[in-house]
Amino acid sequence: TVLFCDLVGSTALAERIGPEAMHQVLKQFFDIALGEVHRFEGTINQFLGDGLMALFGAPVAAEDHAARACFAALAILEDVRALGALAPPVRIGICSGPVILRAIGRDAGDYAVAGIAAHIAARLEHQAEPGSVLLAQQTASLVHGIATLEPMGPLSLKG
Repeated sequence: TVLFCDLVGSTALAERIGPEAMHQVLKQFFDIALGEVHRFEGTINQFLGDGLMALFGAPVAAEDHAARACFAALAILEDVRALGALAPPVRIGICSGPVILRAIGRDAGDYAVAGIAAHIAARLEHQAEPGSVLLAQQTASLVHGIATLEPMGPLSLKG
């Protein structure tokens, strides 16, 4: 399961509060996200400016990868909300399915990720409302009965 998460409106916030304060906001966000992803045994695959990509169930398999990703997503939302007014909301997209991991570099654990699940998760993150999580149908079917879900209907995803 692939999870994409980013801060909403971070460029405007950075212009308003300045680089030093924005550095602190980003540090708080990444500390929260990293902690929650690791708590649910996920792996941060990439840091992307004001966001990140995380994997659950890869490179180490986990039967409940989709549930772990959802629990991490909800915890990130809750923790960021607890920061108060200065922290911008986050939006998250999650998709489960096959991915291709290719080891890159010399460090163990550095992977390039490819596959439709990664692409869909990224597109869902861009479509998500601030402060929300969008799940692909593949993920929703894996967490049915574990999570309370609200159907969104079909979405048109770029690409």
